[in-house]
Amino acid sequence: MHDSIKRLHEVSEHARKKDIAADLGVSAATITNWAKRGISTAGALDAANFYGVDANYILNGDVGRKPADEVDVSNNTDTEPSNRYVKKIPVLAPMVINHYGDVKNMGRQPFEPSWVDKPPHLSDYSFVYTVTGRKMQPVFMMDDQLYIETNVKIEDLCDGNYLLVMERGQTGPVIRKLIFGENSSEKLLLEVNGDVSQAESLDDYALVGVVDSKIVRYR
Repeated sequence: MHDSIKRLHEVSEHARKKDIAADLGVSAATITNWAKRGISTAGALDAANFYGVDANYILNGDVGRKPADEVDVSNNTDTEPSNRYVKKIPVLAPMVINHYGDVKNMGRQPFEPSWVDKPPHLSDYSFVYTVTGRKMQPVFMMDDQLYIETNVKIEDLCDGNYLLVMERGQTGPVIRKLIFGENSSEKLLLEVNGDVSQAESLDDYALVGVVDSKIVRYR
C-alpha cells in the first residue's frame, strides 16, 4: 500500500476503503488505484478539507497534522506568536492543469507540485500557473507566476478579465482576455495581444479559472 494511503487511513480513522470513499465522494476503485500509485493532489486536498488535516501531510508526510493545507511559518521569536500558519496552494505544470478545472479529477497524471503561500482572498482550489513563451509580453512575461482562481462562475466574470481556458480538443491551457459584446451575455475571448476582429466565443472553450494576480519578486 502506498504511504500516502496509509496516512489517509490514519487521518480518516477508517480501516475500510469504502468508508473513506463514502467520505470523499469517490468510488472504492479510486481508493484502490490510490493505494497502488499514491493519492492524487485533488484527493489529498479534499481529504484535508474533510478531515481537518494538512494536505501536504497526506501527500508526502513532511508536514505535521495541522489544519488543512497549513504550514507553520512562525519564527518563534518573543514578539511573534509560535502558532501562525499560512495555507499553501500548488504550482501546477501546464500538462496537468487540464485536470484541475474539475477538482475531483485533478491529478490523474502523476506529478510533484511545488507549493506557495495562498493569498487569503483565494479559495482552497486556486493554484499557480507559470507563463511559458513570449507571445503575451509585455502583459505577461515568460516565467511569470499567476494566481488562478478556479472557484468562479461564468456569470461573475467581468469585461477585461484574463482567463485561463482550454480550447475544445486541446491538451494545454491558454490565457485569453475576456471582452463583452453588445451585452454581458455575449462573452468573447481575445489573444492577449490580439485584435478584436479575431475574437472567439467563450463557448468554444472550457473555463479553468480567472487570473487573479501575479507573484511579484524583487530579488
